[in-house]
Amino acid sequence: RTWLGESKWIYAVVFVVCACYGAIDEWTQAFVGRETELLDWLADVSGAALGLLVFHWSYPRVRQLAGRWLTKRATCSKDL
Repeated sequence: RTWLGESKWIYAVVFVVCACYGAIDEWTQAFVGRETELLDWLADVSGAALGLLVFHWSYPRVRQLAGRWLTKRATCSKDL
């Protein structure tokens, strides 16, 4: 299955980037006096996974609704 001309591996890449960003964020907290916690990083990773799932579910529906709206507007503007 493809998405925007890219393979489905784009989701894995985005997830890994988010996980790495969360890990770097946790690591740098030690330099400003905050504690680094594994559970905090797991919350970041869980949020990234949930965000990707919501995006994967909603993107086709939003595009479909936008297409209907644009078609309706184009039809209405022709009537003027």
